[in-house]
Amino acid sequence: MVRSLSLFIFLFFAFFQFNSSLFAQCSTGMTGEYKIGPGGNYSTIQQALDHLSENGVKGNVVLELQSNYQSNVESFPLTCKTIPCSGETRTITLRPEPGAINIRVAGDDPLTIFNLLNVAGFIIDGRPGGQGNKGELSFENTNMSGNTFRYWHGSSWNQLKFLTIKSVIRNQFSGVIHFGGSDSATGNNFNRIENCDITAGATHPQNGVYSAGEYEKPNKGIVIDGCNFIDIFSHLERSYSILGGANTDSMVITNNSIYQTAPRTFSEVRYNVEAGGIMISESFFGGHLIEHNFIGGSGPKAAGSYSEYSGDFRFQGIVVVGTNRRAKPVTIAHNTIANLLLTAVMNQHSMIMIGDYMISREVYFNGKILNNELGLINDANSIRINRPEDGHCRALNLTSLVGDSVLVEGNSIGGFSSQQVSSGYFELSGIFISGGAISQLTIRNNTIRNFLNNSTSNLSGIRVTGGSNFLSDTLTIAGNLIEELRVTQSGSGSTSAGIFYAAHGLSKVKIKANKIRSLSVVDGTNYSPEVSGICVFHFSRKGSSFEYLENEIYDLQQARASDSRNTEITGIYVENANGQEVTHHLSRNYIHHLTSEDPYINYYTSVRVAGITIYDAKATTTVDNNIIFLGTFKTGKSNPLCIPFIGIVNRAGNNQYLHNTILITGESSITGYNMDHFSTGFLLFEPSQQKRLLANNIIVNNRSNAAGVNGKHSIMKSYGNDLANFVSDHNLYMCPKENEIFDGYGATRDESFSNWRALTKQDMHSFVADPAFRNSSAVLGETDLHLQQTNPAEGAGINTFTTLYDFDGQLRADMTPVDIGADAGAFAGINPQDTIRIEENLSLSAYPNPVKDRMLLKVYSKQAGAATVTVFSYASTPVYVKSFQVKEGENSLDVLTSSWPPGYYVLKVVVGNATSVIRLMK
Repeated sequence: MVRSLSLFIFLFFAFFQFNSSLFAQCSTGMTGEYKIGPGGNYSTIQQALDHLSENGVKGNVVLELQSNYQSNVESFPLTCKTIPCSGETRTITLRPEPGAINIRVAGDDPLTIFNLLNVAGFIIDGRPGGQGNKGELSFENTNMSGNTFRYWHGSSWNQLKFLTIKSVIRNQFSGVIHFGGSDSATGNNFNRIENCDITAGATHPQNGVYSAGEYEKPNKGIVIDGCNFIDIFSHLERSYSILGGANTDSMVITNNSIYQTAPRTFSEVRYNVEAGGIMISESFFGGHLIEHNFIGGSGPKAAGSYSEYSGDFRFQGIVVVGTNRRAKPVTIAHNTIANLLLTAVMNQHSMIMIGDYMISREVYFNGKILNNELGLINDANSIRINRPEDGHCRALNLTSLVGDSVLVEGNSIGGFSSQQVSSGYFELSGIFISGGAISQLTIRNNTIRNFLNNSTSNLSGIRVTGGSNFLSDTLTIAGNLIEELRVTQSGSGSTSAGIFYAAHGLSKVKIKANKIRSLSVVDGTNYSPEVSGICVFHFSRKGSSFEYLENEIYDLQQARASDSRNTEITGIYVENANGQEVTHHLSRNYIHHLTSEDPYINYYTSVRVAGITIYDAKATTTVDNNIIFLGTFKTGKSNPLCIPFIGIVNRAGNNQYLHNTILITGESSITGYNMDHFSTGFLLFEPSQQKRLLANNIIVNNRSNAAGVNGKHSIMKSYGNDLANFVSDHNLYMCPKENEIFDGYGATRDESFSNWRALTKQDMHSFVADPAFRNSSAVLGETDLHLQQTNPAEGAGINTFTTLYDFDGQLRADMTPVDIGADAGAFAGINPQDTIRIEENLSLSAYPNPVKDRMLLKVYSKQAGAATVTVFSYASTPVYVKSFQVKEGENSLDVLTSSWPPGYYVLKVVVGNATSVIRLMK
């Protein structure tokens, strides 16, 4: 007890004596303003620094460099050691005096020009008198081994601002400004670099700002704001303007510009040579903020001409390798990377890269990637990649990440073009995810636009791949706009997809409310589908679930130049690659105008256009409340090509198709090949193997043939006669040729509705009628396959096979259930057998519908005789009556409609005892 008391008394007096000495020093130290230069308080900077370290400070100190100051009187490195009593709130400022211009501190030292050792509160301000926004002070080291500024041993709360800082340092583990290790209790923390130009001297420095702390004493809170990093480059090794190395945490990198003023060439072939903007290596606690920076161009804010690189290299705009598992989230937001010309032999470029790209390993990352601009989406050559032989360019690249939550939101990605001069495989992606294990990965509300890949390759808006270690719990891809993705190089291996998924292990995938349009491939591959809005080749574990909800997909194109390899244009394509039992739910998607109009394109016999394709033998799939419209271009013109148009392709799986609305229209008119093509609302493969249910759907196929074309256009086409596990009922059908309404079943393989029911016992409660769409116009923006208030689908469905909501998210139970098709409402019903019917002996088609100044009416009659055509307004007033003779088979009547007012009409044709009715709109 006595020994403990004695020790306490000793420590108390020792502490008191130390603090009394410190207090005395702080009360008697330096304060105020001092001049440096001939005739000033100090003749050299070093003399002033030594005095500060010896005496400390009792208040703020200003050291002003006189206008006649010359740095040739200094001995380098200038060394600032601990200054007693200085810190965050008691500072020392070194600056030019008012009126001074172009003051230069320059030397040749293998270590550094300015060395800060355990210093706090030291500010170097390049503005004369500390006023204005123009610096007149520069620091330069002309030695290739040395920094210009070096922070060591716990130097914290220091600032560099409004300076020009030059160096020629060649060291991948250092930089113009170097934050190093520490033998004090902390790292070099909370230092700031603001509004500085960090640039080359006689040659180029390898790195701009470099930081590498020590284990459990990381350099924290370094702020780099408003600086220009100019001509930071190495032709031999990795080079970054800002490089946060190991044990660097909570960096704040904001409002900086990184650019080159002349083309840069890598002179040696080295696989790992990188040209980059910002890199943060594996951190200890993370917590970085990278925001509002510009990379590219030849001037601030990515302006001017290209930042141009050539040789054997990879470009990485912003790289965050990862963090320790205890890490804080990282935010990468509002950065712009643009105005780049990359000519490389080995291409593995990324504008933003998260993960360890050097070796195959998982790294920990939590964070947000928000509102960045990667390329300029309205500039087709904002980021131009020349000579891509093999490799890839991934605008936003997430590789092998492990974490709790990653959010990718609001980014604008586009204006990329690749120009190939030799054969090879080059992949181009807007957002790329590979491997890892992220519990919650969300990709939402991004715009991906204007990609041109002139190579034999894959082009994807969002591409998800990964090995067996991809075990994330939830992936959400929602609200993204993906458009104008074009592959133009002819050759096998080319595909284009809005969203492409080929990953392992995910337990829940949701692809929702994305808008995908204007994708194309010239020539291509045996790969199917070649062009797709959403393409899923999954390797998921048993019990995984996939949802495809509320997506809009249109204006896709595949241009065939030479041969007839099997290809497909598909809105949504689903295939299982490993046979695991999963579930798929496709609901409330709008897939329309899938083919683009391009007169020079030649489509060959094996090109197929499909709204939805399901090819997952082990899955249970529900496809409901989707609207599919095929057969025309977005201009409203018919697609004249003799190729298959298919609403839904059912290749495999235990699947049910409920409340979908499908319309196929247009005319096959180009003769010379594929004369026996087909179109169908529903294509059934291998019908006996698994259970298929088709209920409460509207399927209309109004597609027709021009003279000399023999295509078959049906409601349903089946490959095989065994329908043991197939159920179809309570559907509404409409097809111009009643005797071909079902194709591929029975002795003749062209079955009428009555024969189909008699042979199969299917569709006993289904019926044939005009569904009364609001607007079946083929013009993009006018098409509306919702139902008119009076329609035959009202209440004609079956509750056993219904869904909770309709296409618009309305509760079906509140809408006089059960309505057939995707659209539900409190409608007025029509008896389809009495009012809207197409008899087997008499069927009609009208083109165009909606009509304009005239209409071509086609009457298909099984008997010759007198026919009467009457057109009624919806007020039941006749507006047109015509009698004429029909022959057995197809008859045509040209009807002048220019005098009809806009509105809805009913057209009735009577031949003998047969009556047929269709709806028209003008």
